Amino acid sequence: MLIIDKYAYSNRLAKADPVKKILFSFAMLILSIAVKNIFIHAAVILFMGGLTVIKAEIPFKNYVKIMLWPLSFLVVSMVGICLSLASYGAETERIFLSYLRWNDFVIGITRQGTMQALLLFMRSNAAVSCMFFMSLTTSVDQQARAFYRLRFNKVFIELYVLVYRFISIFLEESGELYRAQKMRFGYRNLRISFSSFAILVKQLFVRVMTRYEDMQASLAMKLFNGTFYYDSKS
Repeated sequence: MLIIDKYAYSNRLAKADPVKKILFSFAMLILSIAVKNIFIHAAVILFMGGLTVIKAEIPFKNYVKIMLWPLSFLVVSMVGICLSLASYGAETERIFLSYLRWNDFVIGITRQGTMQALLLFMRSNAAVSCMFFMSLTTSVDQQARAFYRLRFNKVFIELYVLVYRFISIFLEESGELYRAQKMRFGYRNLRISFSSFAILVKQLFVRVMTRYEDMQASLAMKLFNGTFYYDSKS
């Protein structure tokens, strides 16, 4: 079981109305995306984080670790926004905070790019905090039932459930393979690490496809006809 699923079933808000939790998360998400104000984004992060940690009683240390998951993607995006290449001129000192000159060109960090990167960072974290509040307090089956009650498109609900399950399978298999390689000292140096990673990718593809076929067989045994049925009163 993924750590998100574990908390989704055991948190203090697990039995609260999932429709209210989802609508609240979506409302805060829309606010985070629509507003271009760093202070509002910071307030959303603190508010949603406080609700998740204090009200839902998710351990603070684990919540911080979960929030750090998408940080690598954000850092790459921020670097691309901050860096800029331009011709050297009179405006260079005003535009760039720091730069390196090469002949008639300069590459460095611009003032505008820094502000845009900071806005992107805060907005993204605010949006992520909203989605993690929903994921950590509402299990997938509750989310699906809530979407059904909110009259979401049935195809969307089915894809949502199946994609979530496929992601779970992918993470479970990759975790097992990595731990097995780690116990056999498969990452003790750089050369062996590359070799182990290549083996992991190959085996991961095989195992995920096998699990996917097992899931299809399981659904077929239950006479799955392409439609999930939900009790809207649950």
